[in-house]
Amino acid sequence: MYKRMLNKQVVSSMIKTRQTRAGQRVEEVAIERWYYTKPDLVPNKDGNIILISKKSFGPLEVYEWGIDSDKNAYERYQWLENEFFEDTSYCITIERERLLKQIYSVISLFRDNGLPEWADFYERVIVYLNTEQII
Repeated sequence: MYKRMLNKQVVSSMIKTRQTRAGQRVEEVAIERWYYTKPDLVPNKDGNIILISKKSFGPLEVYEWGIDSDKNAYERYQWLENEFFEDTSYCITIERERLLKQIYSVISLFRDNGLPEWADFYERVIVYLNTEQII
């Protein structure tokens, strides 16, 4: 129990807020080698709503799940470390169920790591997706 509480304190202290070049506030949290960015549910310049974004700096890679400008669920992976695996990058349309599975996965991850506010946020995202029938 003590070890679990200690881990929650360490992870919770890894929440960082930063400002983008456009002046937006962005919250990020580190869990193991991944840095998760909390979405704001506003479409980006390409019209995509990025729901889950996680990046690693060793190796340098990014995963992203969201809703594209045509209201289709998508998954994107980008290898950024070097040119050796850059052809493994992809962006594909996925089924709604696959997107929801990813969201439920991060809800569990955040709860297990002492981040109930992040888990609650993603539970509200699911309600939003179901209510608005976005996908």
